Amino acid sequence: MFKCYFAFLTIVCFFKIINTEAQVVERGLIGYWEFNGKLMDESVNSNNGTPINAPSFVKDRFENESQAIFFNGSNSFVDFGDVLIDGLNNFSFSVWVKPNFLISNPGNSGHSANENAVLHKVGGADDNLGFTLTAERVAFYIDNGADNTIFYESSPQLGTWTHYAGTFGSGLMNLYVNGQLVSSSSVSTASIIDNTNSLRLGGYHPNAADYFFKGSIDQLMLFNQVLTAEEVELIYRDGSSMGNDCSALFCDGNNIGIGIADTHGYKLAVAGKTITEEVNVSLVEHWPDYVFEETYNLRSLENIEKYISDKGHLPEIPSETEVANKGIDLGKMNAKLLQKIEELTLYLIEQNHQNKLQQAQIEELEKKISQLQNK
Repeated sequence: MFKCYFAFLTIVCFFKIINTEAQVVERGLIGYWEFNGKLMDESVNSNNGTPINAPSFVKDRFENESQAIFFNGSNSFVDFGDVLIDGLNNFSFSVWVKPNFLISNPGNSGHSANENAVLHKVGGADDNLGFTLTAERVAFYIDNGADNTIFYESSPQLGTWTHYAGTFGSGLMNLYVNGQLVSSSSVSTASIIDNTNSLRLGGYHPNAADYFFKGSIDQLMLFNQVLTAEEVELIYRDGSSMGNDCSALFCDGNNIGIGIADTHGYKLAVAGKTITEEVNVSLVEHWPDYVFEETYNLRSLENIEKYISDKGHLPEIPSETEVANKGIDLGKMNAKLLQKIEELTLYLIEQNHQNKLQQAQIEELEKKISQLQNK
């Protein structure tokens, strides 16, 4: 057996082994839900979600089964409890969303009615925090007596995964779509309102039927810092097919297949071509320096000639048919090729000795002929 170390190949797809489809930005991370068949908070705060009215797990944006969560649009949502966003002066969220249906509400200038709530935390008389969609636009708002809302006046695409991120802090609110800043506005709210109400995903509250979201959601992240534009783009690109298309990456136990699901027992199987700057092969078998040992039985050239005539290939080298059916072990094949080179070297050394002997004999014969001619 042998090990190949590909200097170029560091598979950083974070393809849901810990179910991190994107490279996690850890600065200020206070909540991280992957929805990989469970509602566990992967951050240190462990604010695990509670399913209400049976939201279900479905395929994510990479077609992985049970790696995103689906809401029915009528009464299902997830309750995260009173997560650690109360009183924050700085806040950011990141989430992947695929709506199946959106309410049309073109005349609403605020966010008081008829929206599909992706993320929401209810305040008292005022809405505390919300991220909502309608058929006409996207809204991100934080209320604390004053209404601070920013909109993206564009219709979200139904049936399509889209990445959204919002930031709040230092007197500014930003909204990003697929890694790009689409809306920005100054705000008057100094901090998020402090209360004991729950943060909900997929719904406003149980009695507000118009606010429930119908569609799929994946990879919700909350931060107590204002994400930079570079960090938002990093999360988007590393979590999207642009920066992380792992749809052809398969796990077979502890083995990995790229473009092939059945690894046939190999640790890494690739269906297609690879390119690398360096390959380091470590063999557990002997390197063929044994060819130069005195006890090595070197075949005669007559024997090799007969073998080639009978078999059509060199001894101890697989035939074309064998290679086509079974492939080759690169480490063993390199060792065998070196063995043949070393055998060839021995033949050349022997031939050189014979040539020198023949040359000496020729010179001796020429000397005798010259002596005979001079008599």
